[in-house]
Amino acid sequence: MTFFLAFLAALGPLSNDMYLPALPSLVKFWGVSEAAGGLTLSLWFVSFGIFLLVYGPFSDRFGRKPALMVGLLFFSLSSVGCALSNGFQEMIIFRVLQAAGGAACVAMTMAISRDVFEGHIRQRVLAYLGVIMAVAPMAAPFLGSLTLKYFTWRWIFGLQAFYGVSAFTLVLYLEEPLQKEKRLAAMSFLKPYLSTITNFRFLSTSTLMGVVMGPTYAFIAASPYIYMEQFGLSRAAYSRYFACNAVGLMLGSLVCAKLSKRFSAAVLNAWGFAGVTLGGGCILAFGSQGPTWFALSMGIIAFCCGASRPVSNNIVLDQVEVYVGAASSIMTFTLFTLGAVFMWAASADFLNRVILVGLMGVGVGGFVLAMWPLQLRYLRKFGYKAS
Repeated sequence: MTFFLAFLAALGPLSNDMYLPALPSLVKFWGVSEAAGGLTLSLWFVSFGIFLLVYGPFSDRFGRKPALMVGLLFFSLSSVGCALSNGFQEMIIFRVLQAAGGAACVAMTMAISRDVFEGHIRQRVLAYLGVIMAVAPMAAPFLGSLTLKYFTWRWIFGLQAFYGVSAFTLVLYLEEPLQKEKRLAAMSFLKPYLSTITNFRFLSTSTLMGVVMGPTYAFIAASPYIYMEQFGLSRAAYSRYFACNAVGLMLGSLVCAKLSKRFSAAVLNAWGFAGVTLGGGCILAFGSQGPTWFALSMGIIAFCCGASRPVSNNIVLDQVEVYVGAASSIMTFTLFTLGAVFMWAASADFLNRVILVGLMGVGVGGFVLAMWPLQLRYLRKFGYKAS
């Protein structure tokens, strides 16, 4: 089940990171600004986040399997549309539609983990998912660069369509994880969201945990320009440096899985937030000196985000007892919407992108680190212990 969930969750990073090596050249090909080209990334995240809010209640009523089948079918067809696009406007439309289908995978990954696993087991599974999922952002830019070496950019989306069809085939053999007695009696989008959104301890924790990932999303949007244009690297070299970021996320998740047996979630999160702040400071001090310095500094942020994310997800999900599908959707919607804002800022080119990512690391990491003790105190009023 863990590997199956990782295969589904990897669809999101694969859809974006595989496309990154082609983005600077496509911006010039379309004759649009870098900020406009960044819309193919940020609008993808916006659409992704919005449709997460649809799949959650849908799956709470009809089950996780039907939601996955609908989403993967839509993703596969839209990927074909991206491959056949003949202009910037068409690409934007199909990227938005592609995200609308792919949202099902991320939403159902979190919901299924909540259905199948409990407590510390779920926290460890989420950590291992983070390890396995890191293969996707490591491999995706390399696959994109390799594809561009022998074929055109259209084949990138053709391969994504193939991945979607493969995932759809696996879902056909999935045994429905949501028991019938736990499903909603009638289709209702409003009630689950009203119940979850009015749960302020869930909403505030989800938002705080989403903000700290901002520098990572900014890096995704800025990395092609930083490595290939500012530092003058080739596409192949860019994919290798980008992989360092994914390695950091993977190692962080692996360390989290081991340390979660010895340290509380509150302590692990505090260490992670402090590390993000430190990484941002290192980027400001050394990041402009070359790609290796920038990659090492950004690797600190990636490692710390990878270490804190499984813990954060588990804490957020522990704040709800019912409407888990809706809660999972809102949590990921918050993460991706905040991520889209950071990505847009990184694409706007109003400041040197290395400096911008460093400032985000220091500012965001410091803010969340300061707020974390206050948030814990608030959660403990409701009897929650971040054990």
